[in-house]
Amino acid sequence: MQDILNRLLALLDTLERVYRSLRGELENERAALTAANLTDFLVARDRKEALLNRLQELEDQRVRQTDQLAAALDLPPATVTVSRLAHHLAPAEAGRLKACSDRLTATLAQVGNLNGANRALIGASLGFVEGSLRVLQTLRRPTSIYHHNGRMHSAPCSGTLLADDY
Repeated sequence: MQDILNRLLALLDTLERVYRSLRGELENERAALTAANLTDFLVARDRKEALLNRLQELEDQRVRQTDQLAAALDLPPATVTVSRLAHHLAPAEAGRLKACSDRLTATLAQVGNLNGANRALIGASLGFVEGSLRVLQTLRRPTSIYHHNGRMHSAPCSGTLLADDY
């Protein structure tokens, strides 16, 4: 059981480090968004995607190792939480598990906050673009117009800001 616990603790440490890396990429993404730097944004997005793939692999491993530890402690895997595991461990081991869990929880909260802020920035940028498109669409006139002499003229480019003068 000690071996399973040590592997789980090492895995939780790895998860926390990868989430800290993700936090860094979210900070890079935010800087790119506020600077309107598409190149930096795309680089951060690609790195973030790679980290998310890695996190998915680690999370799958965490579930398997948690289930193994639960089985070693004769607990039903579906009901296992860090608190429940800690109650069945020696105080020193429970403390290590709880400390690891607390660090991971704090990092996850920071990642969630940064992700929400970036989502808001992207939403605001998208709203600005959509609003600009609406304004531009209201400035356009039909390209075919009738002149005072009754003839129809199709202008290659027309609108409120651009007009054919005769």
